[in-house]
Parts: sequence; C-alpha cells; structure tokens
Amino acid sequence: MTEKPSGGGGYYAVNTNDGRTTTYFNGALIQSYSQETQSLTTFRPVKPTDPSKLIGPKLKVERAKRHIAELANLAADFATRNAYELTHDIDPQTGENVFRMLVHEPIPRDVSSIAGDAVHNLRTALDYLVCDLVRANGKTPHQNGGFPIEARAKRSKPGTISKIQGVRASAEKLILRIKACEGINAALFRLNILDVFDKHNGIVAVAAATVQLSARVEVPGVFIGPNGTFCIGGGLASLMIDAGTPTQFRKICPLENDVEIHRSPGEFREEIQASIAISFGKTSIIDIEGEPIIETLELVTNIVERIIGMFERRAF
Repeated sequence: MTEKPSGGGGYYAVNTNDGRTTTYFNGALIQSYSQETQSLTTFRPVKPTDPSKLIGPKLKVERAKRHIAELANLAADFATRNAYELTHDIDPQTGENVFRMLVHEPIPRDVSSIAGDAVHNLRTALDYLVCDLVRANGKTPHQNGGFPIEARAKRSKPGTISKIQGVRASAEKLILRIKACEGINAALFRLNILDVFDKHNGIVAVAAATVQLSARVEVPGVFIGPNGTFCIGGGLASLMIDAGTPTQFRKICPLENDVEIHRSPGEFREEIQASIAISFGKTSIIDIEGEPIIETLELVTNIVERIIGMFERRAF
C-alpha cells in the first residue's frame, strides 16, 4: 500500500493487491476496481466437424489456442504482482490535481514470442487448408500455394489466382467470397501482416492503459463517516456526487513509468480508473498500437476456425 499527501491535510492510500486497485482517504474507502482485462479465452463454440477431415489446419488452430491460453495465464499472474500504481498529487505550482501511473515491473518478456507463435500457427492453418483442398481435388499442392490475403480487394476471375491453383471450383468460389483484404476482412489482413512482421522483427508487446474519467462534485458540508454513513460537519472524506458530465475514456500507449494520465483544476474532483492491458506496440506496417493482444488473437482464432469449418461443410 502506498500513501500520498492529498495537499489538503489528508492522505490518499492506494492498494493494488490481488489485481484490484483500492483507494482510501485517511483510512476511508473511496473507490475499488479491477485492473484485470476481461478474458475471452472461452472461445465461441463452432459447429461440430468431421475429425477425419482437415486435420492439419485444425491441429494448427488448437496449437494457437494453447499459446493464447498461455498468454492469458501470464497476464493473470502479472495482474497479481502490483506492477502498476495509480497516484494522486497536487501540483504545488498550480494547485491542480495530477494523476500519474507508476510502473514497478515491465510486462513479461515471453509475451512477444508466445504471441508470435500463435500468429504463425493461425496463418499456417489457412495455408494448410488450401493444400488440403488441392489434395481433395486429386492434385498435388505447389510450392507457392496458400491462402491469398491481399492489401486491397480485387475482382479476380476464376483460375487466375496462382496461390490456389488446383482447388475445386466450389472451393475457389468460397475463397473469393471471403475477400481477405484490408478494409473488408481486416482481421485476416492483420494476421497476415503480423506473421510477416514477426518473422523479421518480433511482435512488440507493451502495456496500455484505458483511463476512465468520471466527473464528480463535492457536496458542501456533507462527509462520509468511518462506518460509511453520511454525516454533517466533518468526516473522513467529502461526499461526491455525479456532476452530470459524460464519462470519458482515453488510451495511453505505451504506458511508461510516472506518466501523467490526467490533470484537472484543484477545485474539481474526478474519479479516475485505469485498466491495464498487454497490448500491441507500434509497428511500421499497420496501425495496431494499443490493441489488446489476447483479445485480438482470440478474435482471429474464431474467424480462422469458422473458415475451416465452412470449407469442410461446403467444399468436400
């Protein structure tokens, strides 16, 4: 637990045990909230498929799921280590409220390599799918075959895409309908770019904070007593009520040590909550900075799994 002077004769205490941030003023509970990001690791169910078909692509998806589960376990463990601390001070020069985030521990180094493994398995699953479709048509996959993902949508005529030569006409039609390109199926486009990027640079993993700002005003003369009841003329903390200002959200990425996340006039009170997520860092190829890694990979996994199921039901 860390205590900070409030600038008004009292002390704020911030406790970040067990993945929650709890704030006290002179010993009285003010707010408590979780820093844990909601997990999506229970993947959306897909329709039952034939285990004897498309074994290679399915195994790659399952391997990706295990990598993502490993990331989720790392993130859950990291959330219990009090790596981040939200502090509140008064600027001695201006009298303004200043909220900062202290970083006591960097995110685990293994996140980048595990995320890269998940990305590669998902991208490979799509390439394996095309190879199996070629074999199902009684032909041999060629060296440059694979699932086509383009930067822009193209109106391709049947038989003109070299990567899928050898698949049946019905399978080719389905592939063209998916339109795996930026702006139409952005998740698959990002998957492809991340796979290429990871081969040469490694996926950059950083911490990002989603800051929630809720304006509150002080009720003159009304306080919160030691037992949580209201009292008149003195107490541990002033009673704050909704100011009628819409709640605002903003993202800070990357989250660096002692970064100022919010500043407001000294006479104005706001409730500040900061949710921390392990996110993608900045890349020179696509704008994905600040997006949560685990949730993004889970979304792509569900898409890839459904594509495999669709081809199994319609192209065999």
